[in-house]
Amino acid sequence: MKKIYSIFLLSLSLLIFFVGCKNDNKDNSKSLNLGDLSFPNDASTANNRMLHFNEPVGFVVPVTGEKSGQKSTIITNKSLDYLLVAELPTPSEEFSATHVVIDGRYAYVSYHTQGNPFGGGLEIIDLSDPSFPSVASRMFYAFDDINALAIDHESTVVGGKTLKKLYLAGSSYKKGALLTQITLENGLFNPASQYFDYKEVVLPGASANGVKVSDDKIFVTTGATAGGAFILNKETLEFVETSLFQNAKYIDIDGTANGSNIVWFQASPNAYLHSGKVEGPYFQNNLSIGNYFYPGNDSDIPDYRGKSTIRLKNGLCYVAMGDMGLKIFDIYSQNSDAVYTLPKPVNGTTNAVNLLDDFILIANGSAGLYVATLPTDNIQTNQLSVLGIYEFNKSTNFVAADDRFIIIANGKDGIKILAKQTTIIGDECPPDENGLPSCVVWEDVCSDILAEIPQLFYERRDAMVYHPEFFTYPRPQYLYLNKNAEVKITFLSEGASYRNSLGYFVYDINNPPTDPKDLDVTIIFPNASKINSGGSMLLGHTVSLGVFPANTAIGFMMYSNGWRNNVQTQGHFQVYSLDKYNVAGKPQSVFFMNETCQMLGLAFEDIPATHANSDRDFNDVIVGIKTYPTDALTLPAIGF
Repeated sequence: MKKIYSIFLLSLSLLIFFVGCKNDNKDNSKSLNLGDLSFPNDASTANNRMLHFNEPVGFVVPVTGEKSGQKSTIITNKSLDYLLVAELPTPSEEFSATHVVIDGRYAYVSYHTQGNPFGGGLEIIDLSDPSFPSVASRMFYAFDDINALAIDHESTVVGGKTLKKLYLAGSSYKKGALLTQITLENGLFNPASQYFDYKEVVLPGASANGVKVSDDKIFVTTGATAGGAFILNKETLEFVETSLFQNAKYIDIDGTANGSNIVWFQASPNAYLHSGKVEGPYFQNNLSIGNYFYPGNDSDIPDYRGKSTIRLKNGLCYVAMGDMGLKIFDIYSQNSDAVYTLPKPVNGTTNAVNLLDDFILIANGSAGLYVATLPTDNIQTNQLSVLGIYEFNKSTNFVAADDRFIIIANGKDGIKILAKQTTIIGDECPPDENGLPSCVVWEDVCSDILAEIPQLFYERRDAMVYHPEFFTYPRPQYLYLNKNAEVKITFLSEGASYRNSLGYFVYDINNPPTDPKDLDVTIIFPNASKINSGGSMLLGHTVSLGVFPANTAIGFMMYSNGWRNNVQTQGHFQVYSLDKYNVAGKPQSVFFMNETCQMLGLAFEDIPATHANSDRDFNDVIVGIKTYPTDALTLPAIGF
């Protein structure tokens, strides 16, 4: 049975509320409700909100810092080449997306309710399939807002489960400023687990709005008039030190170990950066950084309740200062002048900043997501160099990023998920000495299609005799995309003595080339031979062909024994998915759909069917094909 217990402890102005949850039968199938807190087990319903796109992101190149330029879907800097893969609207009209943290395969998205009444939550997004993100776990409060979050960098493994702490900074209608600690199991909520743990710390102030975690401390800011900066012991959640000041806004640290720096942002009319070390002293330096405000309801009345994040790197603190734009300060200096600046756009407000390698990502409200860099040493200016702007039709309020994703919180409009354009097959993906593409990645393969393959294409059994349904006209011979989509190819099997080379081509279905020599072929797998069979291919090896526009037709071909002496050649034969290009117009490939796996299979015979040595078993190279989104794929049946 489920046991819920609570303990109250009042110490040094802090109220710590512990809630533990255990479940002896470990039944994970039901939603759990702990009073005002609920964990709905309805990820499939939540995913109905997820909108998938896989479309290039419009990019604007500004002129002299102003938001003007030419839109382009071609980004010359490949490090900035992202696709808009998904949008997730908020769970309700009252919610607003406030904060995002990317941690491994998951993104954690927090929500609050603007104004009254209170209410918020957190959703965990599975990013393991970059082209098809999905909601994996959810939690909601009836009377608490969540304004910021942090994930502990440390984890423990117990009973085969990876346990990690999640920290939420929020505001409670009943309790005021609130820090919450929740145990995640394998990255997700599992309130029915024996390992689940939930603790709350009530802090002075009306609302907690920033939280960071070091090796042994938790750092929290609360505001606006009765708050300040708080340091807690990570293990016990006991108070370590406090500094009370108005408008404590946000925190950042440049590392988790002792010796790392910490900066606290006091977003008052005359703003300050308070800096120190994560092990203490925590407030060693106080740097006045000038005016700060957000536009109020009346343009003559400034407002200090904006979002305003900061980032810390290499002694520089990047500060989103609302109507004052982005300013960058040297925390080791007592000079209150910014080292570098970027004024806010005319039609936007600087809400947040984040760093991605050498790029500065600036959430400029309705003006979009700006990408900038520090000026080069030979340019005598303190203004950032703007490389471009990702334009959206929603306000850009917060931005999170890692080497795979950029996720943007759009407030009441939810989030946008941008995925880095994967290196596609072609000149940018050369093979190694065994013919393995350098851009190949491994992806899990659904077992149902693997079980189906030997039943359909048994070694040295004539598939044209045993499965005539595949060879009856009209029959599928190419792919057709009815909307913009990414196409991925996954290696499934091979049963050939040849080292075959698999390729694809795009063509005009209304005016196809009459001679296959006129096809523009791109090689997918130069040596489609598995390991210990003349190559290095493994089940699940996957490459992306890239994103194609709607109304694209894609055919496939194979150079039989095309990989010879570690070099790509034309092979002994060329066989095609379009029958009319083959010897005597005979089929050399078969498309088959596995509905359970939602994967299209493609099986090739490497020797022309009319040849005496052809066994026509069609298992010489077998690959799986997926499109993102999945409903973009059409498989027309055509005659000869």
